[in-house]
Amino acid sequence: MNTVSTVKTALPFRSYLYGRAVFASVGESYAIKTFSESMAKQLSKSKVEALIKGVVIGTFQTVTFCSWALIIWVGAVVVTAKRAHGGDVLAAIMSILFGAM
Repeated sequence: MNTVSTVKTALPFRSYLYGRAVFASVGESYAIKTFSESMAKQLSKSKVEALIKGVVIGTFQTVTFCSWALIIWVGAVVVTAKRAHGGDVLAAIMSILFGAM
C-alpha cells in the first residue's frame, strides 16, 4: 500500500518538475534573446557616442593647439621687432590663454 501511494504521488510531482524545467528553459532562451537584442542596440549607440566624443575632443584640442601656436608666433614677432621683452610676452600669453578657460 505504501509503495502504491508513493508511485501515485511521485508521478505527478515528477511531471510537474519536468514541466517547470521546460518552462524555465523557454524563459531562459527568451531572456537571452532579449538581452542579446538590447546589447546589439546599445553597441550601435555606443559607437555613435564614441565617434561624437572623439570629434569633439579632437576639435577642442586642435583649437587649443592653434591658439597656443598663434599667440606664441605673435609674441615671437613682437620680441624680434624689439617692441616688448620675452617676460612681458610670456605673462601676456599666460594671462590670455588661462584667463580664457
